[in-house]
Amino acid sequence: MLKIVSKIALVVALAMPAVVNAEAAKVDTNATKEVKVDSARLEAAKELVASMGIKNSYAKMIDQATKSLVLRQPKLKSVEGEIKAFYTKYIGWDTIKDKMAAIYAKHYTVKELGELKKFYESEVGQKSIKLMPQIMQEGKKLGSSSVMAHIDELKKIMMKALTPKAQAKK
Repeated sequence: MLKIVSKIALVVALAMPAVVNAEAAKVDTNATKEVKVDSARLEAAKELVASMGIKNSYAKMIDQATKSLVLRQPKLKSVEGEIKAFYTKYIGWDTIKDKMAAIYAKHYTVKELGELKKFYESEVGQKSIKLMPQIMQEGKKLGSSSVMAHIDELKKIMMKALTPKAQAKK
């Protein structure tokens, strides 16, 4: 039983970054309501995403995702170029930039988009864009390591529910 709980606890700890991402991806029900986006707002959003200079970040992200996949599955090395082409086709900057602009336009006013543009054109804004992937990665590692540091406590909690005594109470 302890081996099963240990395996489950390890899976939970390793899955924490995915859980955090899933929670971050949840959308507030109020945010999903249709927002009328006029052309001025959409144009301001397009200017914002262009000013953010993230086209290169997307290219790097695609390279990293491809390399990571091939590292995990070395047999995929022979189709690495096709995998990169797939990612570029569906999540490359040229494919999603207008959709990203629409998302910004949905959530910000023209004035706010202008303020964001000004920020991202600044030195600290450019630094923020450059460092964001690293900061997010470090945050994921922090979450996983925090769970792993207390994995025995998690195992005890899980054992309470998985022991035959706990099962008999149900």
